[in-house]
Parts: sequence; structure tokens; C-alpha cells
Amino acid sequence: MTECRKETIEEVQNVAVAFWEPDGSSTSSFLHTQHQTTMRTDLNLNPQPLFLPIILIKEEKIDYHELQKTEHTED
Repeated sequence: MTECRKETIEEVQNVAVAFWEPDGSSTSSFLHTQHQTTMRTDLNLNPQPLFLPIILIKEEKIDYHELQKTEHTED
């Protein structure tokens, strides 16, 4: 149970198989399919690009270098 908690597995019944690592320091657990986290590919959803925010105004001034990287205008 301690090893399950380390992997944030709440119910041992959800584990399909678990292996002791060769060095004996921990386990690797694999959940039954119905308990695995749903992924975008499981739902046939297209991947979304990673969006990182851009700071356009710094110290009350427009950063024109950053503004040019966007589709926005000064207006």
C-alpha cells in the first residue's frame, strides 16, 4: 500500500500488475485499463499547441519586439 500511495494509486484493486524494480527500491505499477487516465488520443482529439503567454506591456510601455510576434496591433 505504501508503494501505491507513492504513485498516487488510491485503490490497490485498480492495479493490474506491479513489479519490483531490479534494485529493490521501488515498484512500477500499471492500472487496469478502465482506471487509467484518459488521454486526448483516446478520444480522437487533435493535439492543441502549447500556449505560453507573452508580456506585451512592461513597466507601462508596449514591448514592440514581443508585439511583432503576435497577430495584434498597437491599437
